[in-house]
Amino acid sequence: MQQTGTYLGQRAGSWDSWVTWGKGIYNPELTLTASFREIIGVELRRAHHTISVIGGRAYIFGGESSIGILADNTMHVVILPSSNVQEADFKSIAARPLVKDGPVPDPRKGHTAVVIENEIYIFGGELSGKAKEEAARVWLFDTISNKWSFHDPKADAPYPPPRFDHAAVASDQPGPLNSVENTVDLVKQEQDASKTVPEPPENDSWGTMFIYGGIAIKEEGVEVLNDAWAFDVATRSWLVLPPPPTPARSFASLILSGNHLYRAGGGSVDGELGASVDSLDVGELFRALSLGKAFSRLALPTLLREWTTFPLSAAVNAPSITEAISSGGRRFLVALPAGAKNVAGIDVTPASSIRLAGAEAPESDQNPIAKQVVLAKVQYTDAYGDIIETRRVFSQQEGFASSAGTDVDAASVVVWGGLDASGNLLSNGWMVTVE
Repeated sequence: MQQTGTYLGQRAGSWDSWVTWGKGIYNPELTLTASFREIIGVELRRAHHTISVIGGRAYIFGGESSIGILADNTMHVVILPSSNVQEADFKSIAARPLVKDGPVPDPRKGHTAVVIENEIYIFGGELSGKAKEEAARVWLFDTISNKWSFHDPKADAPYPPPRFDHAAVASDQPGPLNSVENTVDLVKQEQDASKTVPEPPENDSWGTMFIYGGIAIKEEGVEVLNDAWAFDVATRSWLVLPPPPTPARSFASLILSGNHLYRAGGGSVDGELGASVDSLDVGELFRALSLGKAFSRLALPTLLREWTTFPLSAAVNAPSITEAISSGGRRFLVALPAGAKNVAGIDVTPASSIRLAGAEAPESDQNPIAKQVVLAKVQYTDAYGDIIETRRVFSQQEGFASSAGTDVDAASVVVWGGLDASGNLLSNGWMVTVE
């Protein structure tokens, strides 16, 4: 295992001092409860890694296994507790290529992982000094075959520069271009093999991955990026999106709620950021991609508006900000701060905003309305959902990984690993239910 060092401009201090919980207005009419349940039965020390939850299984990849030491490229799978299973189970999957003698990803930290259907897409990260530099390569782990493949950018096509400590999110939109019925009809057609050159099978993967910001190491030094990109899985193409408002930032969160892409939190060279969130409507992008690659290339420059900045009724910033849908159907961007001292939700339910003092005009891109922030009640529960008093509380300060839960595990967010207030690597995980 290769030891890695720090980089110039690395954020100093801990998230405990960096997280912002500013004075402001918290909506008293809305209530949120964040229930923390510790995952027992499995221990795996990790920091600066990723976690991806599919069908009640948490796939943990990369990061550091001890301070300054990269973990190997094994995929670790935690079978999460469910209504029928009270303790977690665990297995490890050695890296194997889909194609014989093909490549597999190098160990890394500060990368991102997103889920589309049953596949995990890995992008970026800080590699060891001996690893070959990747030119916007997207690694794909198929959870059915448990094998790795990759997508390189097309020749002479734009692609994002390498980075780490960036943000990413994905959608299964647009769906497959060809329906199953059409595919079957084509197979049934009789063809003269002597006159027909067989075509390669159509790509059966689809969806869109979005990335933002992070840190790039260049010859002239370290640069914090402020660019946004979309990767169309079906065509293996990178698309440049309008850049979000400055300043550039790393450690930010990227969240997709419906057709709205949100950038929240993170830090810049000027310090923490949390007084607002930025949003980009990507609905027309999905529609264009569903019509085929030729149309999308032609129409993309005119499809997307600029980002809209929404002030918040109270400042919020945290290492993890993910979407959760409450039992009442409201959509929240839930921030899990260091130690879960103050869990808050930004209400992004359509038509859920409140007006700032003095704002009389209707909401528009030029006149956005403040998003409401709701402070959540934090409680701890056992395997049966009963509230308990415990000394083992959520102690993650930074470097932990989070992912949206699934119907199988019934969690809003699943968290694993990270560093505590003393800088020690943690080996436990939590299932967090927001309602």
